[in-house]
Amino acid sequence: MDTTLEETLNAKVRTLTPAQQRYVLSIVEALGPTVEALGPTVTPPGISGPDALQFVGLFSKEDAGEMMRVIEEDCERIDPDEW
Repeated sequence: MDTTLEETLNAKVRTLTPAQQRYVLSIVEALGPTVEALGPTVTPPGISGPDALQFVGLFSKEDAGEMMRVIEEDCERIDPDEW
């Protein structure tokens, strides 16, 4: 790990409450086996191209476009008052 990155992560984690630090640790531990097993240049596991073909044509081009638009508008924003 880049020393600067490691130092930055450590500094940020030190500012968190113990409960927040435990939460961050649980996330890192959940990532650990996958990241360690795959190495830095391997794509994470997912559905293969041939397996994904079963979904071709499931939605019309218009419906797929509408779903993408709604996701971009409603799911990719941060509401600071939500917390």
